[in-house]
Amino acid sequence: MLENENLYIGEPSKGFNLAGVYDLFGYRALKFMPDINAALKDRDTSSPTILLAHQPKFLEEINDSLKIDLVLSGHTHGGQLFPFSTLVRMQQPYISDLHQHTPITQIYVNKGTGFWGPPMRLGASAEITQITLLPAS
Repeated sequence: MLENENLYIGEPSKGFNLAGVYDLFGYRALKFMPDINAALKDRDTSSPTILLAHQPKFLEEINDSLKIDLVLSGHTHGGQLFPFSTLVRMQQPYISDLHQHTPITQIYVNKGTGFWGPPMRLGASAEITQITLLPAS
């Protein structure tokens, strides 16, 4: 787990920063609150940065000046089933797949393999994602 922290993965100048923040629920619980500045502290700014943020809604806390290349999220279960999918779309900016959020930042939202509430999915198949990272050409 990356608890408002980051680590460098790979060889120097050939790898990337992997950062992680606590979930937004921490604000309501008043503990384990996400802190993007702590998560990015002392990272190698010449290398790409991938941020792990449980909810896609965390995008509201970042901007292009932070130079985050990719955000990996989940939480939404892809909408899971109607009518929940409509409610999820109202609360989260993205519910599944890859999106170009800004000119600098992309986000991938995984639908996950499980469910929340009723033990079923309708129109939101379970998924395990394989992401292949390639160097810039």
